[in-house]
Amino acid sequence: MSNSTQLFQHPKYKYLKPDWIRYRDLYEGKHDILVTLEYLWAHAIELKGDDTAKRLRAAREQRTRYLNLPEILISLWTSYFFRKDMEIGPVSKAILEPYGAEANIDGYGTSLKTFVRDRMLRSFLLYGKAVVLADAFGKTGKSAGEDAQIGFRPYLELLEPLDVVDWDIEASDSKRIGRYNVLRHEFDLNLPRLRANQQPKTQRQSHELAIIDGQYTIIKYTADKDEQGNYKLYDPKNAGCGYAWQLDGEPIQTKLTEIPVVVMDSEPWLHDACEETLRYYNLRSNRDNINYFQGYEKGFVKGINTTDNEAMKAITEYTWSFLPTDGDAFTLPSGDPTALSLACEESLNNVFKVGLNQLRFLPSDSKLTQAEGAQSEEKDNTYALVEATLEDIEVAVNESINNWAKFLGKNDFKSDIELDRAIKPDSVDQFLSVYGVFQDKFSKVEVVERAAIEKAIKKLGLPEDREEEALKAVSEVQLGDALGQEAQRQRRQGVIDQALNGEG
Repeated sequence: MSNSTQLFQHPKYKYLKPDWIRYRDLYEGKHDILVTLEYLWAHAIELKGDDTAKRLRAAREQRTRYLNLPEILISLWTSYFFRKDMEIGPVSKAILEPYGAEANIDGYGTSLKTFVRDRMLRSFLLYGKAVVLADAFGKTGKSAGEDAQIGFRPYLELLEPLDVVDWDIEASDSKRIGRYNVLRHEFDLNLPRLRANQQPKTQRQSHELAIIDGQYTIIKYTADKDEQGNYKLYDPKNAGCGYAWQLDGEPIQTKLTEIPVVVMDSEPWLHDACEETLRYYNLRSNRDNINYFQGYEKGFVKGINTTDNEAMKAITEYTWSFLPTDGDAFTLPSGDPTALSLACEESLNNVFKVGLNQLRFLPSDSKLTQAEGAQSEEKDNTYALVEATLEDIEVAVNESINNWAKFLGKNDFKSDIELDRAIKPDSVDQFLSVYGVFQDKFSKVEVVERAAIEKAIKKLGLPEDREEEALKAVSEVQLGDALGQEAQRQRRQGVIDQALNGEG
């Protein structure tokens, strides 16, 4: 073990890792993982350990299916954050264009806008952390054209929080406070193959990014393996010590003076929603399990010798039970799953309450309405939260592009990317409430009704071509003289309902 190196995990990483794993598993929604005891909680009878208990557990695991609510919530938030695409300013466009980086920022065909919207934001919402590292392929040429010929180009990489296992942040040097002294991440590398008949292999690797002698330095490690191909522990007697790591080549020293990494670090937006999703998942499994077993009629056979195996085999064992000659038969009333169904409904509503930061959220079938002041106050809080987060994302994106530019020798580059932060619209709920109260009166004044419908359609945020089509349809409905007055009114009402309910 003298040639092996022990690498460590940050205490905060160890503390957050179990939560991060749970968030990841609930977001990915893989069935084989979600039917383990950690997620699909055991019923008392399933803990007995006998063959019957095992069969019951296996059958319930097969029947249980997962509704991926965290993925839905992140999709909703993403559409809310990016109602409009971010604007890449002329300064940033000029430096990105020669390398095709706006359309391919990570070297794998991901556009910069997609990288920010679908990767950075997803990581931040799910884990409360997004880590963006700038790096480069190849060696620099004398010009952008020569860079392209030799294959050099910078890129951005999103590091998953579960992969960033250790770090240290400067806290004493006033010139570098908040800068990273060390950041280490681990990953599985698919080893290259030249032919399809070569077996795919992976290798666990780790990159230590550090400031050594004032320069950004990359130190690479590979996890050591035994003769059976299993990764070795640094201390075979201590399972928690981590792998035995081997240095992989010489350290790579760059010309940069800081680690080109940007980290957004906050509280995860979906922690409570994930916890409630787990509750809903188990409640629904329980309800489905009860409904499944109550769906079969149970028959009893009386007077057959239960030791006569041939007689028992003659009757299917799943729909009939056997009683001794002097036995009796009775039935027990099945349980009423109504309470469990109500609990499922409540839990589902709770997921969206906490997941969308709307604690006064009403169920979809509710006929009640919130007070206008309560609606406005709650939505104002949400708008403020989104605006602050958009500002943080904008800063992180520009800093990442600045780091990207440093690999081109442009240390003073200032990125000019902007995100649309004017997300606070007029209160849609207030508009709908007013329109609902005065709907009959508005319908008698065509100019008011038309203006109201057009405003509702514009609030939907439809694509431009669809919005134009919808507005044209409204105009045709209201200006058509061939229809009778009542027919016109009904047709207008249909358009109103579609606009206000977000249909079409």
